[in-house]
Amino acid sequence: MLDHALSFQGLQELTFEHESYYGPLQGFQPIHHNTLKYLRCSGLSLESLTLPALESLTVVDYGEYQVKDDYLGISWADNMTALIRRSKCRLTNLHILAACVVQEEHTYTELLPLVAPTLAVLEIAPHRYPEAEQIARSLTRTESSPGSLPYLKHLNVSPMNLAPQKCHNGADAFVDALATALISLCDRPLAERWHVSLLERVSINHRNDPMVVKMRMSGLESLRAHGLEVVYAPYNSIKPVEDAIVDWDTAWVDSNRR
Repeated sequence: MLDHALSFQGLQELTFEHESYYGPLQGFQPIHHNTLKYLRCSGLSLESLTLPALESLTVVDYGEYQVKDDYLGISWADNMTALIRRSKCRLTNLHILAACVVQEEHTYTELLPLVAPTLAVLEIAPHRYPEAEQIARSLTRTESSPGSLPYLKHLNVSPMNLAPQKCHNGADAFVDALATALISLCDRPLAERWHVSLLERVSINHRNDPMVVKMRMSGLESLRAHGLEVVYAPYNSIKPVEDAIVDWDTAWVDSNRR
């Protein structure tokens, strides 16, 4: 199916959902496509691709990945890194919506450093707060480090599949780490010191109201005074876009959200 879709030479955007693989993937033929700019698929599909024009990559979960013995030894972070190196592409947008990628150490040691020179937009959807905390700490800019993504302008954090009874597990540490990272990424003297970009926008998509309370307690609303656009939108694909809360200050004083 993927090879058929990429047989259209002028194709620029491809969303490959509901993939089904049976058995080992070694039989896949290499596919080289010169014009594809936007790709959404699972990490399994990347193994055979070379995409020199790729600008935006979205990696989503493959439902049977964790239960298929043939796939358990495959590192999606390694597949993504290999794709970028093989393609010599310059990614500007990276959306990591697959939990297994966030959990891999190579995501921090190999993948993020590889895309750092060009990446402006990062979206992560960790399934556990400790994973999100690790990413937040890697992004933090200090006097001794520009952070793992020095040219990042838009950060979207979308924790997924967090049951209400588990929403507090590690949430405090994550919020503290995120607050520290965001403050550092909005620090103009630090940005000028490293000759890097200031963060312009953060989107925090979360369906659990306790997250809003923790964000308010961390004082993140003050970042708006530094020119940061902050958007909170409940994680719910059914809700319309207008449900997003753009007025950060109003969100904190809304007693119904405490």
